[in-house]
Amino acid sequence: MLLRKLITELIYWLKKVWFEAKLQARLDKIEKKYKIKFDKELKESFEPIFEEKPHDDPDSEAAKLGGEISLKAKWLKDSED
Repeated sequence: MLLRKLITELIYWLKKVWFEAKLQARLDKIEKKYKIKFDKELKESFEPIFEEKPHDDPDSEAAKLGGEISLKAKWLKDSED
């Protein structure tokens, strides 16, 4: 009787451990999949737009420094244009 109860509890414990291990593996796989997707979208969304315009008077001393430079976020570009 005691042996039967012990075996039953052991089987119950093994099923529980197996289920938890499978669940954790699935959750890790899903988390990794969406982390890669999120990181890609984050990089694309927050990559700045760099624009440099030529100087109006290319022969002046100020032209050696370059022209107008602007740095914008992608989501601001759509609202200004």
